[in-house]
Amino acid sequence: VESYGQDSKDDNKLRATTCLIEGAINNILFRYDDAQNRYEEALARVEDSKLTFTRYVSPFATCELGILEYLHRENTERAKELLTKAKEKYTDFDFDNRLQIRATATLKMISARETSATTTAASSK
Repeated sequence: VESYGQDSKDDNKLRATTCLIEGAINNILFRYDDAQNRYEEALARVEDSKLTFTRYVSPFATCELGILEYLHRENTERAKELLTKAKEKYTDFDFDNRLQIRATATLKMISARETSATTTAASSK
């Protein structure tokens, strides 16, 4: 990290990565509003960064936002939108396979839940 600037810990170029990490920490601490804000800030700031190692920030922030929307906001439409975007838009970066697995697994959970809800609603009529 130090090779990217004299005071790299305060370097705005690294802020997108910092926001992604802070989002993950807040998510683990059950601070979902803070996590969502950090992930969204990471997405906004990654455009400003010209560093090549920040190319994983957008896919992971998008995927984590999708998972958060599904698990903690119960906003399945937004979750599906974000997870699909993470799967289809972002490829050829480090840990691409890991992201694909997480997004696909969450999308399958959403689909199973929707199928279960539809089946339950149909059988109760």
